[in-house]
Amino acid sequence: MKQLLVTTGATVTFIKLIRYTLSPRFVNELFKLKFTDHVVQYGKSAEAEVLVRSFLDKLAKVFTSKEGPESGSDGVINLTIEYKKAVLKIKCIKFDRDLVQKYTSKSDLVISHAGTGSILDSLRMKKKLVILVNDKLQDNHQLQIAKAFEEKKVLRVASTDFDEFIRLVANVEHEEFTQLSEPRGSVIEDILLAEST
Repeated sequence: MKQLLVTTGATVTFIKLIRYTLSPRFVNELFKLKFTDHVVQYGKSAEAEVLVRSFLDKLAKVFTSKEGPESGSDGVINLTIEYKKAVLKIKCIKFDRDLVQKYTSKSDLVISHAGTGSILDSLRMKKKLVILVNDKLQDNHQLQIAKAFEEKKVLRVASTDFDEFIRLVANVEHEEFTQLSEPRGSVIEDILLAEST
């Protein structure tokens, strides 16, 4: 099993991250990289669920699928697709309080929005992490936080350009990352302090 987790956060629907990671071109790249499981945590909004369902419907038409997307309880939508005898199981979830234990801990790669909690959860699990910053947020402090973590070589920040995003994801498994050191107190305070000096 080789699993990718995409987490958009629970409150604000990060449409670009959903669009990028459920596009046929990105999914084709996952097949090339031999991923078997693709989990997308898409948030609690009804808009996000409609968006996810529309992308899964498209994927079911582009790739071989025995059935279209299947809805389960609590906003879980599953789709299994095939391409050149390879199988990819896509599971889309609204939100799960146990995301770290159920999904992050089992993932080989995490692609996330730049929320501090999501970043720290992945780094504490020692996962390779790619961040796509939501450039639609006002007063976007997430970019500064993500860049500060990238300077410590614990994650990579993706460009908002789709081609560059795909290239980074394709190459990130060959990169070496520094492990986040154990917290002495507040990791965020350390990073913000370093940024201000």
